[in-house]
Amino acid sequence: MLRGFVALSLAVGATTTTGAPLAAASAPLQNAGAWSVERVASTTGAPVPFGAIPPGGVRFDDAGRVHVLDVQAAQVWVFGRTLAPSGTVGGRGRGPGEFIQPSLLGAGDGRIAVFDAATSRITVFDDGEPAWDVNWPLVSRGVPRRLEVAGDIVVMEVEPFPIRDPTTPQTREPLRIVRLAKDGSTRIVVGLPEMTRTGGGGAALSATRPVVFAPSLHWTAGPGPTLVTSRSDRYELRAWGLDRGGSEIVAERAGLAAAPVTDSVRSLVQTRALQRFMENRGQPALSGLDADDMQQRIAGMEFADALPLTGEVITGVGDLLLVHRGIGLLDDRPTRAEAPPLVSTSWDVFEADGAYAGVVEFPDGFVPVDGFDDLVVGVREGDLGEVYVEVYRLGRGD
Repeated sequence: MLRGFVALSLAVGATTTTGAPLAAASAPLQNAGAWSVERVASTTGAPVPFGAIPPGGVRFDDAGRVHVLDVQAAQVWVFGRTLAPSGTVGGRGRGPGEFIQPSLLGAGDGRIAVFDAATSRITVFDDGEPAWDVNWPLVSRGVPRRLEVAGDIVVMEVEPFPIRDPTTPQTREPLRIVRLAKDGSTRIVVGLPEMTRTGGGGAALSATRPVVFAPSLHWTAGPGPTLVTSRSDRYELRAWGLDRGGSEIVAERAGLAAAPVTDSVRSLVQTRALQRFMENRGQPALSGLDADDMQQRIAGMEFADALPLTGEVITGVGDLLLVHRGIGLLDDRPTRAEAPPLVSTSWDVFEADGAYAGVVEFPDGFVPVDGFDDLVVGVREGDLGEVYVEVYRLGRGD
């Protein structure tokens, strides 16, 4: 699982001090290789129904087992890689290893971690049994937004609690990724004060760039003691060492910082941005802005330096690294008669040495989440809101 990438990302050399890419991809915008996907497993029609699966609530562990966090059932389902049920972890309650409203899941190396939003508690399981837990006060410590397990290390993304008492002096910590210890202490691995989450119905809008497309952070953990980040305002993948600290660029797709945007994409973004602004005018970051001026800025696309170039990152698919394309990259796809969507089905593929290897298209409606060996697991929502888990095999085309 990406062993070559681990050695690459943690190597200490001249390139790490200069910040130059280890293997900057210089491929043109057309595909460098053909990739195919084949669905090999699905829970469609299976006897296990899912009430609700949160974003990122499906994870492979290091043995290829699939863990699915079911919010309504308040437990974690465990499946084989062909989605054959093999057991559950946790259950509803307030005791050790129990949840009321679990919302985040991480898995790896026989260990899973679950954050329960109702009890503000993080529980870590080893081989299906509760090993330790940590109370996490949201107001003072921030809101967990993502939970990962890298080997035996628990890593968590935290953003400031959105509501503060103005009469009480408090230090507002930036969005950060931290390593969590058994005693509840944390160590910042990545601190990005200019980053903000821009999804989730307009939540967490930046005070300095208070519109839709402020730069957002995407990341995933592993393999081993590493995590990989991408930023939506640049096409650059960076690896961070969880043990020794520091980071370095491991891949980038050259020539895309100024990727052109078609009129149809621009029109969709303008419409969505204006709608988002009007829906969230009551937020403090937006309350002091003049509505007419804001509409003019949106019409002129002056609210953002660039449209998002990258999205989520998936590791674990052999020695490959998959990066979700942002809407600014739709222009090098085949021309379609209908307006392009704001959510792309395209994922760029990088080799372990950082070389750009092409693009793979997943079926419409399938949301890839995690990888193992040559497999990608994700979710699909049915016509009636039901949720299915599916596994696809990624292969090289002819």
